[in-house]
Amino acid sequence: MPSLLEEIRLEDADRARVSCPVAYALITLDEKQRVELEAALADETITHIAIARVLIRHGFKMSAQGKSVGAHRRGSCGCYKR
Repeated sequence: MPSLLEEIRLEDADRARVSCPVAYALITLDEKQRVELEAALADETITHIAIARVLIRHGFKMSAQGKSVGAHRRGSCGCYKR
């Protein structure tokens, strides 16, 4: 089992490799929550803002206006620019 400091460093390294906050949420959430987030992202009746605000409440850092979520949904975020 890694030490707390090792876990923090691993977490920080994961974050550094992912330039999209939505992708970071997808790789960080547990399986059930990841599937739910994917469903929300695919559901066009759910706003970018609603998704962003819930992710913020779960500790993810992004704009409350949903800009990162919108970019991810459109395929214009860091995920698709690599």
